[in-house]
Amino acid sequence: MAHTLQVGDLAVVIAGQGGPNNVRRSPKIGARIKGKIPEHAVLAILPKPAGWQGAYPHSAGGFLWWYVRGRTETKTADGRFKVIEGWSAASENSTAFLRRMPPSVGCLDTMGTTLDTNLQSGQQAYVLPKDGLNVRRNSAPNATRVGGLRTGSIVEITGGPECDSKMVWWQVKSLHPAAQSGWVSGGNILEWFLAPLTLM
Repeated sequence: MAHTLQVGDLAVVIAGQGGPNNVRRSPKIGARIKGKIPEHAVLAILPKPAGWQGAYPHSAGGFLWWYVRGRTETKTADGRFKVIEGWSAASENSTAFLRRMPPSVGCLDTMGTTLDTNLQSGQQAYVLPKDGLNVRRNSAPNATRVGGLRTGSIVEITGGPECDSKMVWWQVKSLHPAAQSGWVSGGNILEWFLAPLTLM
């Protein structure tokens, strides 16, 4: 089965293809559903999970499966989105459920390599990593830490991108919870740490 997604991509749940995208405990129809990622929402394609011995992506019964992380429609008491991780069917035979989100902005890192990103100033995004993100005073990994954002926190992009040490940096202002601002890593060449909340 042909596929256009790859590890490190952000993907969008295609509307009109059966509703929200089910995220399951294992890559098979009938496996327990951990949660649903809504139509038009953006999720991250992750490397195969630890311990997975099969081919990746996994193809079975006409379905192509990727391991993903993305937001549900559920919010926590402090306004963050609930973020789930598990197996998602990207397609069934020739019908796609996910489409790759093309990068919109690029910047050069210190080695002259172009790093793409899917964000832009003025856009809202949410935090993807399970352990959250550090908020720093400047756009550098060793800059002073001024705060932290938990998984699912919503931010507004207020500046950037800037690239340093193969990392894309964005200046952000947190909305949920509010009152934090600074620079966060949006990702690197292998993984995204911020995903657009809505498509522009």
